[in-house]
Amino acid sequence: MGEAYGGVRVAVVAEPAQGYPAHWEADVVLADGGVAHVRPIQPQDGPALHAFHDAQSPESVYLRFFAPLPHLSQAEVARFTHVDHVTRVALVATLNEAIVGVARYDQIRPGTAEVAFNVSDAHQGRGLGTVLLEHLAAAARERGITRFVAEVLPQNRRMITVFTAAGYEVRSGYDDGVIELEFDIAPSEHSAQVRESREHRAEARSMHALLHPASVVVLGSADPASLGARVLQNLVAGRLRGVVHAVDPLPRDLCSHAHTDLGQISAPVDLAVVDVPAEAAEQVIRDCAA
Repeated sequence: MGEAYGGVRVAVVAEPAQGYPAHWEADVVLADGGVAHVRPIQPQDGPALHAFHDAQSPESVYLRFFAPLPHLSQAEVARFTHVDHVTRVALVATLNEAIVGVARYDQIRPGTAEVAFNVSDAHQGRGLGTVLLEHLAAAARERGITRFVAEVLPQNRRMITVFTAAGYEVRSGYDDGVIELEFDIAPSEHSAQVRESREHRAEARSMHALLHPASVVVLGSADPASLGARVLQNLVAGRLRGVVHAVDPLPRDLCSHAHTDLGQISAPVDLAVVDVPAEAAEQVIRDCAA
């Protein structure tokens, strides 16, 4: 038995029947060359799921739940974060530990599961929906699922496009104001070609900032003969088409954009050249990521 909360039916939560499928975790390259992490949802994701939902626009929430739902209840969060990784599966895409996308399926009969997706408004258009669909389909096939079905509002053209653009042959119907979609998820030559083409484009874009950076920051030592100092000199002398930043303790006279720490750089940076002792490298890379 279950109860309805804000248009979402919440069943009694059971403990996961199987262990956490760590092999479903993956770092993925998005359409714009950015990178996200995809993994199965976990019970401790409750606060992150709350934050993700609360940041969504009313329109996005309505398209996902077919009803206004400004805030998830604790019962809803428990339902969404406690899955068995077999008949109920949910994957999240994360950036810096924050959830930016959710994909889930619930098996409704042997071999068939209903799917639903929700992508952060701030990250729409980056290909997250397509990547989540590919990984969810792979997980589903591993669990014996061969067909996905979905109910989508007619105005949710973006979600409909995700299904068709993934290379699946989507069958559709219309009933009571809702588009009903159904498609087999078995890999085909066409879907494989679509996936490979998407991955090649994403990988090419991911290399663009490395090969054609609009801005560079160099981190190194105070020694003018060090590798970092020489790279900085060459970048300035080569008149890079972009801004070159230097961070202490690099000699400040080598660059017009010199800073005492990374936090002083307010503009986006495409590329970081790091020349520091090994014991300091991890913290410097974390600072760059932040």
